[in-house]
Amino acid sequence: MLKLKQLNNARDVLKRVDVRVTIPRLAIYDILENVDVGLTAYDIENMLIKMDHHINLATIYTTLKLFQNKGLIQRYKTDFEQAIYFINPKASAVQFKCQHCGSLQSWYDEEIKQRITQLCQQRQLSLQDYRVIIDVAHCEHCERE
Repeated sequence: MLKLKQLNNARDVLKRVDVRVTIPRLAIYDILENVDVGLTAYDIENMLIKMDHHINLATIYTTLKLFQNKGLIQRYKTDFEQAIYFINPKASAVQFKCQHCGSLQSWYDEEIKQRITQLCQQRQLSLQDYRVIIDVAHCEHCERE
């Protein structure tokens, strides 16, 4: 079950973007917020089942589309014809995209941010935000298999 602090945070975020708060939306948002990899709708469904939330796949897709329209999440289409969803990074992010399984892992790196800022300053550009996607042959998960 969802913890009260997580529940309150998710509720506040949904209210801020004018999304009606429901248990399925809270649960889906909480899952996306607490992982550092992009998830497919099926991944989310499996995680919900493990949490004892039985939410049908149509509701998951509808909720993901709503979150995407409200700017809460990003949808990334992989080469494997599946969509991966992840929370919009709170800060500029660097992401690894696994060419084997299609997973997307995000992290924040201050050194990369400083270097990108320097490059923009050298070219007299005003940096608003950045997103770097690095293609890797295999992620940690694929290498363990």
